[in-house]
Amino acid sequence: QCEMDHPMSTSSEISQLPWKEWAVKSLVVGTAATVAGSLLFPPQSIYLAGAQVPGSVAMGLGAAGGSLAADLTHQFVLPYIPHNEKYEKMEYAAMSVAGAGLGTYAASQLLGGAAFVPSVAVGAGSYLVGDYSWHHFLNKAEGGLL
Repeated sequence: QCEMDHPMSTSSEISQLPWKEWAVKSLVVGTAATVAGSLLFPPQSIYLAGAQVPGSVAMGLGAAGGSLAADLTHQFVLPYIPHNEKYEKMEYAAMSVAGAGLGTYAASQLLGGAAFVPSVAVGAGSYLVGDYSWHHFLNKAEGGLL
């Protein structure tokens, strides 16, 4: 959860953004989705940027990308919506889970169309793992490792 209440406007303010949180959380979300994808879906591969990538890795990249997109949207879009302060945290939570889920679903479609609910569930569950891990184990400000 970001502690910033308003959008950034200068380079010094941009350097104050929680980049470390976003990067670490996205990495954990992607890793969790990769592991879950490799356990729950048949082995497949896809060509991504000219390299053959396992399907589970593609799903992890989709979940990580969705998580990061939700963090950036929370920081740079939601504050511009008028009269939104009351709902911003709830919107952020829903967007984060949905972003990771839909990112995983998009990757599964590139692999040949895994079912909607299982692939979204992998991404959404992976986001919950990443967020929980950040807030309870990894965030140094809260007694974690990083």
